[in-house]
Amino acid sequence: METKRIVEEPIGKPTSRVDGRLKVTGGAKYAAEYDLPDLTYGVLVTSTIANGRIRSFETKAAENVPGVLAVMTYKNAPTVPGYQKEVDPAQKRVAGQELRLFFDDKIHFSNQPVALVIADTFEKATYAASLIDVAYDQQTHHTELEANLSKAYRPEKPDDYSRGTADAYKQASVRVEQEYHIPIHVHNPMEPHAATAVWEGDDRVTVYNKTQGYRWLRRIFSNCLPCRRKTYVFIRRLWVGRSVVRRGYGRRKWLR
Repeated sequence: METKRIVEEPIGKPTSRVDGRLKVTGGAKYAAEYDLPDLTYGVLVTSTIANGRIRSFETKAAENVPGVLAVMTYKNAPTVPGYQKEVDPAQKRVAGQELRLFFDDKIHFSNQPVALVIADTFEKATYAASLIDVAYDQQTHHTELEANLSKAYRPEKPDDYSRGTADAYKQASVRVEQEYHIPIHVHNPMEPHAATAVWEGDDRVTVYNKTQGYRWLRRIFSNCLPCRRKTYVFIRRLWVGRSVVRRGYGRRKWLR
């Protein structure tokens, strides 16, 4: 008996997304919309220059706003495991591998986070953040790629992964070479950058985050969170939740 496989072609036919109605009607619950008791809120202050160093902060006005709990900069930020050296010796740290926020006074790009205001309401944190004054020693930044190719930096990285024959295309019988220039395309996700974290004891934290890789995010958190014994260990129970099915191309890879 011959069995025929029936394949329905989706092209030209309407397709309903499972979470589509929730998203377009405002019913989807995102990471910043968990109304949990005793939450505090953090608002970032970002750099106004693209290259240089931070000379000084003026944070007194922000700190005096009622409801503000703390103002964090690289000068008073807690030590983060893995910033100074790798947590796992098998995962070697290399220069430029990852951005370390509130680590030093260097500005690498425009709008780089330089301070974090923590308050008991989002509105108070937002207002206090607007009162922080940051002085910079500005250096020249360069945005023309082709004009600065001679100054290009070759980043350090772990050993290359290789498979097959290197540069096999050079041995092809036919080669087509062409240079293309395409315009910049910027995507605008429906969900803004946000994360909600809730401590539930010394060894458990629940995190609601916009992410497309929650297992990877669990590993990142486990490397960054210290235990109470002053020895950095993996958090025994870390749960990362997401309530809405998300797609890529929405700035969902990194923790926000």
